[in-house]
Amino acid sequence: MNITSTTLDTFRTEFNDTVKELAKKHNVQIELGTMRYGAENFKATLSVSNVQKSTDGTILSKEAQDYLELTKRGWSPYSDLPELGAKFYSRGVEYQISGAKPRSRKYPILAKQVKSGASYKFTIDTITKKFIK
Repeated sequence: MNITSTTLDTFRTEFNDTVKELAKKHNVQIELGTMRYGAENFKATLSVSNVQKSTDGTILSKEAQDYLELTKRGWSPYSDLPELGAKFYSRGVEYQISGAKPRSRKYPILAKQVKSGASYKFTIDTITKKFIK
């Protein structure tokens, strides 16, 4: 095998196709992460995590799972956040809450722009102020 970025892209695609059945069988999500290569070999990270599904049956991302976990525990300041998937407007643009990155101190809340699907980061204060009644 001649190791290049193109062959690794092909390998990643074939790997993902091959492990789909295994992931489904064991109800886990398998992701091939960062790949580093040299002339003779390559190294890759592999992540396996339990699958959580939303009420409509779609598989939740890690960020969505983190958001649900944080809001469920009721830790301040996360206890005041709206439910996952709630929509809000910021500067005239509509967004939908898609998850959280708890390790991000300044912008831990992730939201997707409804129109374009692009992902943006928000502060907890920004989100809670949008939902104060």
